[in-house]
Amino acid sequence: MAEVISSHRAYYRLRVCQEAVWEAFRIFLDRVPDTMEYQQWVYACQRDSLCADDLAQNFSSSKEHLDMVSKVVNILDRISHNHTKSTQSGNLCMGVNGAYTHLYSFFQLISSVSQAGPVQFSS
Repeated sequence: MAEVISSHRAYYRLRVCQEAVWEAFRIFLDRVPDTMEYQQWVYACQRDSLCADDLAQNFSSSKEHLDMVSKVVNILDRISHNHTKSTQSGNLCMGVNGAYTHLYSFFQLISSVSQAGPVQFSS
């Protein structure tokens, strides 16, 4: 009986770690991990009994995540600066095409920014 319960607990921990690591890559790095780094993170989650907060801390403080956030903030600052310049020059409405262009550029940035390389483990 104890062996079955132990097996269920181990399987549960594995599944929770797999899901948590997958979601951390999706949310913090906006990408699918390669097999090796995914397995390393799942193993670390199981071995170190990492909780969701630990994973969030590790992923959100990774160089890859910080670089991605920095790039997005810089783009948003440029968009905001361009919008401020256009409103100061009397063009109060950038129109549908202008808004679409800004959004399209933003989403292109998001999809390309997260190609910075593997996540670094922090202890």
